[in-house]
Amino acid sequence: MLRLFSVLIFLTLAAICIWLAVANRDLVTLSLSPVDISLDMPLFFVGLIGVAIGIVAVLPTATVRAFLLRRKLAKANKEIARLQAEKDALINECDGLKAQVRPEDERFANAQRVQSGPQGSVTGPTDQTVLPS
Repeated sequence: MLRLFSVLIFLTLAAICIWLAVANRDLVTLSLSPVDISLDMPLFFVGLIGVAIGIVAVLPTATVRAFLLRRKLAKANKEIARLQAEKDALINECDGLKAQVRPEDERFANAQRVQSGPQGSVTGPTDQTVLPS
């Protein structure tokens, strides 16, 4: 589908260029003022020369920008890999600490959670909040 779309765009642009070339085939004089050079050429050549100069002028800028973006992307990928490794190391460390917890320590931690409610208030066996005095 994308290839078909590209071919259609190319054919449309080619038809427009051919139409402009046929419509502007009259000779014009192109003169360069500081240097006494004058050329007689069809008008569409003048347009094509302008497009070519534009492409040549933009090409180095686009190349440098692409190079800088690729370098920035490579740094970001390295940072992502470093952070992923750090995350994996922390997960492994957390799993190791969980394995070291003894069952009685876990029961004590659960009991602590049941007895303390929001903002340090104490809850009783009926789970009603008792305000501190």
